[in-house]
Amino acid sequence: MNGFELLESYYVFKSRGTEAILQQVRTLERQIDRSTRPVRQIDVNLNASRAVREAKRLEQELNDVIRTTQRMESEFRDTDRALAASVRQANRLERELNQAAAASNRIRPSLPGLPGGGGSQTLLTALSPARLLGAAAAFTAVRKGIDGVIESLRNAGEFERTEASFTALIGSAEKAEATLKQLADFAKQTPESFSQVTEAGRLLLAFGFQTSELETQLNMLGNVSAAVNIPLNELAAIYGKIQVQGRVFMEDINQLQERGIPIVGRLAEQFGVAEAEIRKFVEQGTVRFDDIEEGFRRLTTAGGLFAGQMELQAATFIGALSNFSDELEQFSIAFGDLLIQVFSLEDSLRDGSGALAVVTELLKSITKYLKESKENA
Repeated sequence: MNGFELLESYYVFKSRGTEAILQQVRTLERQIDRSTRPVRQIDVNLNASRAVREAKRLEQELNDVIRTTQRMESEFRDTDRALAASVRQANRLERELNQAAAASNRIRPSLPGLPGGGGSQTLLTALSPARLLGAAAAFTAVRKGIDGVIESLRNAGEFERTEASFTALIGSAEKAEATLKQLADFAKQTPESFSQVTEAGRLLLAFGFQTSELETQLNMLGNVSAAVNIPLNELAAIYGKIQVQGRVFMEDINQLQERGIPIVGRLAEQFGVAEAEIRKFVEQGTVRFDDIEEGFRRLTTAGGLFAGQMELQAATFIGALSNFSDELEQFSIAFGDLLIQVFSLEDSLRDGSGALAVVTELLKSITKYLKESKENA
């Protein structure tokens, strides 16, 4: 239905609405006539009080009639405005569609490979489904490729920062490189991601652990975190903080217990007391980091509650998927580092014009590749 048809419907409705109101008014007049008829029949000898009561009742009925009429008029005006707005909207939409069709017909002759000239075809109908799908696939492939390159560069940059952090903590670039390689090999054998392992290792170094201790400590913490399903670096932060403090506080005990680690039971076993006594021991400063470390060791060595949890989880599908993701991440880091070295991106990013030149060359290469692919198709 176009704007003219809507407008015609609007005026028909408006005229019918007016007739309905007039009909309602006539009905009200008849009601008023019936209501006032008793007054005309009242004998002049009726007492004054009865006449006054009847007059008030009639006045109330007349007021009700007036309010009903006003409400109907208000509803009619609202309907009138709504219809007028609908007509305006329909006319505007019709104009916009006509303008779009005209613009499409003007653009079509200038586009290579599209049918030109006349007719009622729009731009979208001129493009075949095959061309639309091909263009969409090409755009998606380019976008995914660019996203992959950016992700590789980002991973390489993050790893470079990690290397710098390890070098600062260890004091030697060579030892830092060897430590990171050791952590990468460790991550491949566990369900933990490479980034989680390196972050946990960095935290332990920052809290004062030696590089020679890292693998043993991470293996113990990894079994516990795998068993209770919490991030390895989160547990390393809690564990490292206790090591720095030396003594243990109830806050530390609560953090471990809340994450499903039964440290109270292990401490009670080590001290030979009931679990209820551990709080008193903690408040007195009796419980030290060495006791927490021993508790973790008992939980994760042969016969312990959490023994071999990383190996068990690494054998599951999720564990295998995690290891595969680690391989992809490390490949992405290596690829990103290669791009940085080959294109001297570090120097280019310091100079805005150099970075734009690299991007421009990349876009030219993509355009050339797509053009050649089209010609060979």
